[in-house]
Amino acid sequence: TDETVQDELTTYYNSILPDNLNTIDKTAHRLAKLSNCSFTLIRIDKKNKKIKYVVNPTHKYNFEVDEDGELSMVYYDRYIKNSKFEDELFTVVWTKEDHYMLDSFGNKVAVKDNLQMKNPYGEIPGVLMKIHLSDDIYGEGQNDLININEQINLLLTKIINSDIILGTEGTTLAINLD
Repeated sequence: TDETVQDELTTYYNSILPDNLNTIDKTAHRLAKLSNCSFTLIRIDKKNKKIKYVVNPTHKYNFEVDEDGELSMVYYDRYIKNSKFEDELFTVVWTKEDHYMLDSFGNKVAVKDNLQMKNPYGEIPGVLMKIHLSDDIYGEGQNDLININEQINLLLTKIINSDIILGTEGTTLAINLD
């Protein structure tokens, strides 16, 4: 029946979700609240046969959008150890059709076993979370939070330096020590 099929799909879907899904969602929401955007890259954990979410602030990624405002390309830098065990910088590129890396000379390099350099999903495997709509894809951050944090840091520094440490200055320790 349709209900049995629906239950089986729900059970399967729940079995491939990460165990810490609520924590991941909370992180994505916190990052989005702070800077208005967060980007969650979706990966497949082949070893555990589960979906893996990688949540990062948007400043770690570069985005290109088409005329409809949809993501057309996402790229980001990643260091990978070369044959000499030295870090080598690559740019990982995702489009709806392609998935490849660019080396430091701009040459296309296959990502692991993807020798055709094609995107196996047909979509960019990531979700851009925006709290408020804005023209800038990176959003407009909650500047008030930053301002308040700076004020708190200054006040704490004043309390510690002036009021607690130096606040004992002038305190009478002894009288008539003749």
